Amino acid sequence: MPPLPRPIRSARPPAGARATLALPLGLLLGTRAVAADVVLPDFTPATMDDFAAADDLGNLARMALEDRGLVVLGGEALEALVGDAALACADEVSCPVNLWGRIDASTAVVGRVGQEDGLLHVRILVYEGRGSRATRTYEERLPPAAAGELLLRVADDLAPETLAPPAVSRPVPGVVEERYAPASGAAEEPPLDEEPPRRPDRESDEQVDRLGLPAYAERRYEDSGAHADAWLEQARVRRPAVFLELHGGALMGDLDRRYDTRVGLYDELGDAWSDRDTYTYHSFLNSRGFTGGLAVGYQAAWWVDVSLLGGVQLGRKELTTGWETWEAAGNPDGTDEFLESDQVVYDPVSAVLGFMEPRVRLYPLATGILKPYVLAGFHLRFYDAYAVPDQEFVDYPEAQGGVGMGPTVGGGLAFDAPKGAVGFIEIPWTYVVSPSGAAITDTGGLQEVPTQFVGVGQFLVFKAGLGVHFH
Repeated sequence: MPPLPRPIRSARPPAGARATLALPLGLLLGTRAVAADVVLPDFTPATMDDFAAADDLGNLARMALEDRGLVVLGGEALEALVGDAALACADEVSCPVNLWGRIDASTAVVGRVGQEDGLLHVRILVYEGRGSRATRTYEERLPPAAAGELLLRVADDLAPETLAPPAVSRPVPGVVEERYAPASGAAEEPPLDEEPPRRPDRESDEQVDRLGLPAYAERRYEDSGAHADAWLEQARVRRPAVFLELHGGALMGDLDRRYDTRVGLYDELGDAWSDRDTYTYHSFLNSRGFTGGLAVGYQAAWWVDVSLLGGVQLGRKELTTGWETWEAAGNPDGTDEFLESDQVVYDPVSAVLGFMEPRVRLYPLATGILKPYVLAGFHLRFYDAYAVPDQEFVDYPEAQGGVGMGPTVGGGLAFDAPKGAVGFIEIPWTYVVSPSGAAITDTGGLQEVPTQFVGVGQFLVFKAGLGVHFH
C-alpha cells in the first residue's frame, strides 16, 4: 500500500505531549490521570493484513484532532490507564462504556480499517457526552490518498466552535464606517419606542385593512413584510367569496317512518259488510341512516358565512295493515259479536326524505389552516305519502306526506387548503318541532291494535365535506 498523506500540522507543540506528561502525576495521586477532550483507541484492523493501514490511519486521526486544538488521549498513554480495555474497540460494543469509567473525557473516536480491491474500507464511530451509543458515523470506501480528507472532516466536526470575526463594510471615499454583525447572528431589533416601518405599498395595506382582521393578525401581516395577496394566501385568511360544498355523513335519531292501520267491518243486515271502526298510527322512529347534500353560500367576512344546504336522508318505511269482522248486536246481551281478524306486516322498504337548511357559521380565528366554528340553522324535511295496498273488501285509509321542521345548532372544524379548497367535519343537532309526535286516530271499537313505537323528537348528524371558494 502506498504511504498515506499526512495532514499539515501547526507549529505549536502537540497537545498529546501535555497528556503524556500528565500521566505519571495522575498515577501518583491515584485519581483519573488525564483530562482529555477526545479518547482515541487504536484503530481496529479488519484482518491480520490490515494492521499497518489501521496504525497509519490512527496516527493520522490523532494528528488531525490535535491540529484542531483538541487534547487527545490515545496510544501508550491510554494503554497505561486502561490496559487491554481499549484493544479492538471497534469490535466490542461495550468498549466505550468501559472507557468512561476509567478516564475523564467526554468524547471517544473509534475506528475500524480494512482493505478491499485496492480501496480502504474505513468506519469511524464517535461517542459524545459519555454516552453508550454512537452519535456520528462515518463509513466510506476510498483510495488511500483520500483517507486524510476523511479524518480532517471528522476533526473539523469535533473542533470547538468559535465566533466569526466582525463583518466590516467597505467605506466609500471620504467616509469611515464599520458595521458589526451581532455575535448571535440575530437581526438587530428596533428601539421599543419606535413603530416598525410600514411597506411603501399602501394599496396592499388597505386591502388587508378592509378585511377588518383582529389585532394579532394585523401584527403578523406587518411583521411578514409580504404583499397582501401573498400573505393572505399563506396565512389562510378567508376573504369575501361564493362557495360550493359537498356534504355526506351518518344520521342518528328520528329517521324511519311507520304507519299502522286497522279497519273494523260490520255485518249489520246479514248480507253486507260496512266500515264502522278505524285505527291509524303514523310516526317517525329512532333509527340510523345516511345523509348527503350540496350547499351554496357566501363568505361575507373572515368570521362568518351564510349558506343554503339541500340534500337527502336515506331511511326506511314500515307498514302494517289489518281488519276485523263483527256481527252487530250478535250477542244475547245485545252487544256486537267478534267474528274473525287478519293482519299483514309488510317488509320495510327504503325511503328518501328531502331537506333544505338555511344556515350560518361563525369562525373565531382569522388565520391558520385549522378553523373551528359554530353553526346555527333551521331544518326543513319533506316526506312523502304512503300508498297502502287495499284488500278486496277493505279500503284502508292513506297516510299523507308533509313537512317536518326544527332548529339546528352544532359545531365543526374546517381545514383551509391553498387556492380556496376547504375540507371540514361537523356535528349538527336538530330538535324536531313538527311533527312533535305520532298522528293517531282511534274510534275505540277494535279488539286488537298494534304496539305504538315512539321516536325521540331529534336527530344528530356526523358528517364531513369538501368545498371550494371562488374569489
